[in-house]
Amino acid sequence: MNRPPLINALPPVTDADIDAVMTRAVPVSGVSGFGVSPMPSEHGPTADVPFPTDALPGPVARFIAEQGAAIGCDDAFIALPVLATLAGAVGNAVAVQPKRGYREPIALWGVVVSESGSGKSPAMAAALAPLRARQQRALSDHARAMTEHAAEVARWEAESVAFKRGGGSGQPPERPLEPVADRMLADDLTIEAAGALLAKQPRGLLIARDELSGWFGSFDAYRAGKGGDEAKWLEMHSGRPLVIDRKGSGVLAIPAALVSIVGGVQPGVLRRMSTHRNREGGLLARFTFAFPPRRPILWSDAEPDPGTVAVYAGIVDALADLPLVLDEQGEPQPRLLTLSPDARDRHVAAHNALTEEATQASADLSAAFTKLRATALRLAGLVHLVRLVTLEPGLDSERIDDASMAAAWRLVSWFKGEAAKVLDLLVEGDEDAAERNLVRWVQGAGGRCTLRTLCKGLSAFKRNPEGAQAALDRLVAQGVGRWESVGPGPRGGRPTVEFVLNTPSAKPETPETP
Repeated sequence: MNRPPLINALPPVTDADIDAVMTRAVPVSGVSGFGVSPMPSEHGPTADVPFPTDALPGPVARFIAEQGAAIGCDDAFIALPVLATLAGAVGNAVAVQPKRGYREPIALWGVVVSESGSGKSPAMAAALAPLRARQQRALSDHARAMTEHAAEVARWEAESVAFKRGGGSGQPPERPLEPVADRMLADDLTIEAAGALLAKQPRGLLIARDELSGWFGSFDAYRAGKGGDEAKWLEMHSGRPLVIDRKGSGVLAIPAALVSIVGGVQPGVLRRMSTHRNREGGLLARFTFAFPPRRPILWSDAEPDPGTVAVYAGIVDALADLPLVLDEQGEPQPRLLTLSPDARDRHVAAHNALTEEATQASADLSAAFTKLRATALRLAGLVHLVRLVTLEPGLDSERIDDASMAAAWRLVSWFKGEAAKVLDLLVEGDEDAAERNLVRWVQGAGGRCTLRTLCKGLSAFKRNPEGAQAALDRLVAQGVGRWESVGPGPRGGRPTVEFVLNTPSAKPETPETP
């Protein structure tokens, strides 16, 4: 596979800036193997585990960390849209083939589950910026091409008139083809809109929305037993052939309809939109979730390094420049990444361990775990491509190595824990939801609070100290937290009583796979 140069896609930043970013980058080699994230407990919340940013190639890891510090949000808010952006840039150009007859496209569906005002919008904007800029350049080029096309059509019409007046003998003038805009990014989530774009974009699409509530809400039809749209979306997750019948405008036949999706949704909205029947179809199981801890976004003077931002933009452009090969029928023929022996051994061991775990989990969690096995291959391919386009030395351009596979399974281990938290959210009742929201608020406040700060900070308990006291007492009774007496400070004052969260106990980790 040819490695597209990174530097020619960068904004005007000096070579010294780029070298400095690469030198500071977190290495991807040497990451630990497959582990188990904390699972939901019947007595207390599932543990919040930091996103494993260091599992990603250095330039991408640094971009996530610097943007998270600048925005003041958890790294997961940046990481999930970054992964989706990188996958959307690759599209149908490359696929992973772990064995003959089986391949996985590099597409990701990601949802950040968080309350309003948590920072997911600026995080999405930062991650998507290079792809938006690339698309804007393409649309500007298309506008100029359409101006030229209009002139060509005018000439063709004049030639056609002259041809008819001359008796119409010989070959008539050929109408010029209309230019097609290069699109990689969309925000319309209807089947027909996606299909119309995919018919002209064989590479595929990234659909990105700050709020995915409208998309999840569109599957009310499925709950009524009509589920046609859902089945078509499932095809787009795997890049399979797709046929869409459009009223009054014919049939769309797409040889390889591949779509990545990323966006956010509020916990309560997701819980209302998701029913057992909705989950049975496997739609939610195909998503990788991030459910970061809630915390206040305080002002930060931190700013991302321009070199870091430039390198990330260059990576996105380099992936989008990977050549897309089409056969005579216009069907994409992706370049295939196979697995090195070490990468294959790691994947097989982790795949089988996760399969065994899925057999002992609930139906919903089992479905999520099963899909994560394929997600590991997609992530491994994505990590390996990023390392290739950043010209990391010693890599085989056609085979995923063990370091990329280890990084992918570290990410999958984290996504397992997030899936467990989200499924806890989907099956909880109103009282459980209120309790979860309370716990996450206390976590965001540093793991402790007084009755006064809770009543001031959480709207559910404003002007309701009795309710706040009762809610905290219930958490203490469940072993989720405890009351602690805090003496007077250095300036004196009265002693106070604080509620303190207990650290949720995590299950022991599975030993690293060979």
